Amino acid sequence: MRAGYAVEGGRLAYGALQLLAPERLCAVVGQRPSGTSLTLTRVLGARHLIQGLLLLTTGGPTAHRVGAAVDGLHALSLVPLGRLAEGDDRSLAAFDAVVASLLCVAETRLASSSR
Repeated sequence: MRAGYAVEGGRLAYGALQLLAPERLCAVVGQRPSGTSLTLTRVLGARHLIQGLLLLTTGGPTAHRVGAAVDGLHALSLVPLGRLAEGDDRSLAAFDAVVASLLCVAETRLASSSR
C-alpha cells in the first residue's frame, strides 16, 4: 500500500503544479506559455487531482487497472495532439505523454501487486 501512496502522492503533486502553476511547468519543458496551453494544463491538472483522490480512497486492483487504462489512453491521445501542435506546444504534449506513460506503468504494477 505504501507504493500506492507514493504513486498517488506524486500524481497529486503533479496535478497541483499543473492546476496552480502551469506557467512553471511550461518553463520546465521550455515552452512559452500561451492562453490555450495554460488552460489545457490546468484541465489536465484537475484530472490528475480527481484521479489521484479517487485511487487513494478506493484503492484495490480494479481501481488501479482503471487508472492505468485512463493514463494509457491519455498518453496515446497526446501522440496525435503533439504531431498537430505547433512549436512550443509539442514540448508540453511530449512531456505530459511521458508522465502519463510512467503513471500507466506504475498503476499497472500496483494492480498486479494488490491481488
